[in-house]
Amino acid sequence: HSQYLTGANELVMLYLGDLVDGEDIFPSQRHCLTAPAVRQYFAVARELEAQLLSILPLFANSRAVGVIGNHGRIGLKDHNYFVSNWDYLVLNHMQAALAAQKNLDFQVAESWYTTTKIRGRDFFLTHGDACGGGQDAPASVRRSALKWAACMPNFDVLLTGHFHCPTWDSLGRRKVGINGTVMSGYDYAERVIKDSVPPSQKILVLDDETPDITMTDVAL
Repeated sequence: HSQYLTGANELVMLYLGDLVDGEDIFPSQRHCLTAPAVRQYFAVARELEAQLLSILPLFANSRAVGVIGNHGRIGLKDHNYFVSNWDYLVLNHMQAALAAQKNLDFQVAESWYTTTKIRGRDFFLTHGDACGGGQDAPASVRRSALKWAACMPNFDVLLTGHFHCPTWDSLGRRKVGINGTVMSGYDYAERVIKDSVPPSQKILVLDDETPDITMTDVAL
């Protein structure tokens, strides 16, 4: 998608969690996994590192910022440290493997959220499982955004993953987005969440000359 890169001088990759589908998140559904978590870990780390290395030469400055998701949890919910998570391992593996890249700054969140500034806008990044119920995901995220706006660090844009239903809404002066998923629909999404969409990922283009943010959902 080189058309999105024309004229861009900074790349910011945002990893919003669920990079690995753990074996403890739904113990009764282990048989649905296509690979054990440890094999996913190595495969995902290699693939994401290769992706970054392929596009880093196009930019003078690059950043990667990652938060962890609930599917990567190791052990039962709330039984272990928050960072006992396959996503945390993948992100730290990538950070170490790419440390020699002089034009890349790699940040890994130590909490359920992190903040970062991109072209003068404050981004609040969280996986999205803290937003609650999934049958009306956009409403859940909007409600959470309103509450976090009152008690968390100031933000202009809230981005989540988790819900697998890409949205992009305005909430007063703020923007609220749910990223798509890299996987296709499956039984649980269709039967329980009742929301299954084609695989996609968001590309946001920020321009110093205007406060507007151009958003595109790119089909995978």
